[in-house]
Amino acid sequence: MAATKKETEWPELLKLPQVAKVLACSESMVKKLIRSGRLPAVTISPKCIRVRKDDLKAFLETQAAKARGVKPVILDETHETISPLWQTVKPVKG
Repeated sequence: MAATKKETEWPELLKLPQVAKVLACSESMVKKLIRSGRLPAVTISPKCIRVRKDDLKAFLETQAAKARGVKPVILDETHETISPLWQTVKPVKG
């Protein structure tokens, strides 16, 4: 049985300078967002931290929704509300 594209696809991991460029902020601000738990990250080693592209997109959507005064939610495949986005994101310890 052949694996589907979704099963073999790895998440795209972004380096902190790439994340800073997308957010138009400094790398130190990105690190603060990660330490505070607002931006999930993958810590490979203390000097090797990556952010999943999907996590960055979710962070941006959350920030945009907050700016508009809307509480973002996650939808399942049937487009029914599951839970607010910020309740599903767990901070990375490290």
